[in-house]
Amino acid sequence: MEKNRDWKFIAGTVILVAVLAVMTAFFWRTVVQQAALVKEEEAKEKQNAIEAIYIYQGDVLKTGVYVDMKTEQVFKADVPVEGIYNRNGKLIAGDILEEGDEVRIYGKQEFSQDDPPVLSGITKMERMGRATLEEAVIYREIVNQEDETEGPEESHREIVNQDAVPEEPEGSPLAVSSD
Repeated sequence: MEKNRDWKFIAGTVILVAVLAVMTAFFWRTVVQQAALVKEEEAKEKQNAIEAIYIYQGDVLKTGVYVDMKTEQVFKADVPVEGIYNRNGKLIAGDILEEGDEVRIYGKQEFSQDDPPVLSGITKMERMGRATLEEAVIYREIVNQEDETEGPEESHREIVNQDAVPEEPEGSPLAVSSD
């Protein structure tokens, strides 16, 4: 009788170990598949990311803008709330970019109609390194050309129009008569 119980115990243990082995194999297979999906998604995000260089715009009141290194489009963007990462994926303390920093910007890439456009939908920003002096000069010239297309005449017109007193309609009590 005792031998019969021993065989039942051994058979039960073998079945239990087999079931656990199958469950473990399926678990690790799922983990590997998820890791592959995450890697594929990260590669796709990296491919769609904007690689830009951070440059100061303006002579007196300097503001930071980005220049897309592929299309040479000048745009503004806010640093994500979580901060800036380095190329190894570690969060950088300070969240401060300096002129000539090369960054990779991830997100939806939605540009506003402002001048320069503002990039929204940023999910992550990585500082990839620093541009050489020659590269920084080239991108600074692109930003300066963008400033020149607006021209001093337009900014002068805006100032003059702001100082002008609007004319009141003829029937208005504030209208000045020439009598």
